[in-house]
Amino acid sequence: DSKNVYNCMYCENSYKGGGIHRMKYHLTGIRGQIGSCKKVPRDIRVMMQELIASMRKDKKKESNDYDMGDGDDEYENEEDVQEIPHPSVDVKGKRKASGTLDKYLTPRTTSNDPSLKSVFTSKEAIWRAKMDVAHWVYNACIPFNALQSPYFQPAIDAMVIIGRGFKGPSYHEIRVGLLKDCKKEC
Repeated sequence: DSKNVYNCMYCENSYKGGGIHRMKYHLTGIRGQIGSCKKVPRDIRVMMQELIASMRKDKKKESNDYDMGDGDDEYENEEDVQEIPHPSVDVKGKRKASGTLDKYLTPRTTSNDPSLKSVFTSKEAIWRAKMDVAHWVYNACIPFNALQSPYFQPAIDAMVIIGRGFKGPSYHEIRVGLLKDCKKEC
């Protein structure tokens, strides 16, 4: 199946097909094509609503340009059109960049190419995952050199393959059953 799968980074639901346009509706809360995101921050929702309104205005203007009218009523409904500035977002103090949906969605790909996955994964999502690991290390008083273990990255990879909702082993499983299994493997 060649359809792109999009994952909302706020509610973490996955949606197949429909493209970016459908995901914009998801983030704005416009019902009909897709369920609305319940966890998107208000400022992002407003920005996406402005983006949709701007796109509709541009599309309406484009269709009006192709009308074959006599030209007398060109400005008749001028007060009905409200100018909405194109939203912009600061990019770490450098320059203003046009607001895009890429910052709010992380498309999934079926490819196992890590460079392709890293292109599609947002920096914020990577930072959040690393912070979750760091909080766990600090809270459990795990020595920092444990992160240099050759078993650390394979454990992370195994959890990623299973996906969201994976429940880690319990205290008892680690202490008894899995310990026995590890001894057998060695």
